[in-house]
Amino acid sequence: MDRRPDDPATPAPRVALRIFRGEPLDPDADWDGALDPPMLHELRGHLTGLRRRLKAKFNRHVPTGTLLHDRWDLARDLGFGEGTSVYDECLVLGDVKVGQHCWIGPYTVLDGLHAELRIGDHVDIGCSAQVYTHNTIERALTGHRAPLFARATTIGNCCFIAPQATIGPGSVIGDHSFVAAGSYVAGAFPPYSYIAGNPAQVVGTVEIRGDRALLPPPRRPGPGSPPDRSASTTPRPGEAPR
Repeated sequence: MDRRPDDPATPAPRVALRIFRGEPLDPDADWDGALDPPMLHELRGHLTGLRRRLKAKFNRHVPTGTLLHDRWDLARDLGFGEGTSVYDECLVLGDVKVGQHCWIGPYTVLDGLHAELRIGDHVDIGCSAQVYTHNTIERALTGHRAPLFARATTIGNCCFIAPQATIGPGSVIGDHSFVAAGSYVAGAFPPYSYIAGNPAQVVGTVEIRGDRALLPPPRRPGPGSPPDRSASTTPRPGEAPR
């Protein structure tokens, strides 16, 4: 009969050494001493105090980076427009210009590392949305024989980029456009576009009536219908259709 894993007579499996900065680390050593320095306890006390304040005043809990860094101050430090806020958890790379009164959510990516990224005024970018000006698709697929692909990307004024949407390099999104959650956007889209899908296409038109924005139910293309986006030629991998 096989012994149970917790049977004292069963030898414990040997755990392989782990390596950190070239140093072998024994998992069986006493590592809990690293949790006891007075400085760590003091730091935890400060963080707990900040969390209590945030909960009491705003009824919120946020990641530590945003707890320590004011979102509006961070946006000013990055040269973004007046009234814009950006979570500390946003990854900002390279040449990124953001206009006034924008909201950049947590765990987002704003990539202007290899080309310009321009975002207009009154734009909201939802949690985990990613906006790129480059990719390495073709470089990876060719074993690095091809260079990385880079094109400037532009988001106009008064746009809403929903959570987990991805805007590919070279894309142009017109003013007052809505990008649905989870969409992969590559192309040039006119103002007032309702953009959705993977790959994304125009599925409707945003209507502005006074202080209301109306999003009609998305239309579904019929079988064999071409995507409603400017795609006159086959793009390179990741390239925005023209």
